[in-house]
Amino acid sequence: MLVLDRDDVRNELTGTALIDDVVRTVDWINGGAAVSVLVITGAGKAFSAGGNVKDMRDRRGSFAGDVFEVQERYRHAD
Repeated sequence: MLVLDRDDVRNELTGTALIDDVVRTVDWINGGAAVSVLVITGAGKAFSAGGNVKDMRDRRGSFAGDVFEVQERYRHAD
């Protein structure tokens, strides 16, 4: 089980190392046959906001620019 434990930011994936931890965990699982299921849970008040909701609202950080620019950054993991 993988527990997202950054309740201070509602387990957001943007702007934290959580996404790197998820990727490392999945890479480790894919490297062997011992694990066939991964359960991801969130500690605290939210499973995961996905991104910083305030940044989304204010269109700053990863969410700066128009919707097409944000979409392209997501598609290319920028």
